[in-house]
Amino acid sequence: MRHKDWRVRLGSYLESVKYTGFKWGAHDCCYFAANCIEHMTGEIVELPTYNSRGSALRALQDRNTTVSGFVSSILPEVMTVDAVREGDLVMMEGENAATVGLLATDGPLGIYYNEAVWIPGRIGTIQDTNLGNIYKAWRI
Repeated sequence: MRHKDWRVRLGSYLESVKYTGFKWGAHDCCYFAANCIEHMTGEIVELPTYNSRGSALRALQDRNTTVSGFVSSILPEVMTVDAVREGDLVMMEGENAATVGLLATDGPLGIYYNEAVWIPGRIGTIQDTNLGNIYKAWRI
């Protein structure tokens, strides 16, 4: 369940990582999503340890899953992207997804907040306002 002040907590977290560059196993889309969940709910999402694209893919293969499969195992999926609400975790496609572009099987995870999707990028957090690029979503 979300904290009553989840917007403030999430906003503070997003501000704190605004200029943090992408780093596998520390500030990639999965760890970013896990940190958003923790700030919004207080719940810790346990992620495997990895430090490269290859080791991230191996961690998924070892669990016989994808990024979206893993997220679906811990969060309820939003049935249509039209039902996405502020604070939902989303998966993106499109230009920013290709820029961040990391795992071949899925697009990057981001958080919908203040009318944009926040995604960790190579040199800082990207705020994608093209909500048409959302193709999957989960409720936190």
